[in-house]
Amino acid sequence: MSDVETGHLSEFWLKDPTSGSSTLVELGELTEVPLPEGTADLVETSHMKTIGYKSYINAPLKDGEEADLVMNYIPGSVTDQLCRKAKAYGRPLEYKIVLVNGDGTWEISGQLIVRNYVRSNPMLDRRTGTLRVKWASEETEAAGA
Repeated sequence: MSDVETGHLSEFWLKDPTSGSSTLVELGELTEVPLPEGTADLVETSHMKTIGYKSYINAPLKDGEEADLVMNYIPGSVTDQLCRKAKAYGRPLEYKIVLVNGDGTWEISGQLIVRNYVRSNPMLDRRTGTLRVKWASEETEAAGA
């Protein structure tokens, strides 16, 4: 028997940049929720007497990857309005991801920057929206409340 679960019931919460409070708003109709990751560049430390392979160390700062949140697009919905505001904001916003984990939840939080919000309106298929984000901080992970 395996303990593997699907991403069903996952949630993504984002701070509304125009609200004065620190309250996060849940994005609706999500079909894909990426998890944050980042990588550190390498700094070459080779010198004139290096033999064989070049030498490297990790750079002291990581760069957050870009990722896409994919959703069903409903024109004028709370989610659509929040995504458009977040795209225009251009500065880091708080986020929280909630994953169902057995009988409880696992939460991942941090900051991100919204890079783009693309909406599609196909003739014979569902409308979709894609919120492109760049992870902008180290994430915090813990069991949900």
